[in-house]
Amino acid sequence: AFTVFPPSGGPLGLTGCTVSPSSDVNRLGFRALTSAYRNQQVPYQQWVWDPNQNVNKPEPPDAMKTLPAQIPLPANNCPTSEYP
Repeated sequence: AFTVFPPSGGPLGLTGCTVSPSSDVNRLGFRALTSAYRNQQVPYQQWVWDPNQNVNKPEPPDAMKTLPAQIPLPANNCPTSEYP
């Protein structure tokens, strides 16, 4: 996999972060995220639930409702090569 913007600068392998469920598809998708975070020097993940924009979508799980608005990176035991 590659990211187009920001460009990954080469092919991406599977993430070294903890991903659940730990399938190759999930690990590759998560690696695309960590590549983008690193290239943009994003220090946190930000979660937003807008009930006005998500009218036809189910409510987020209770566990997600209690998350802080920003989760500092690294999370998920990521190797230092995958975060800013």
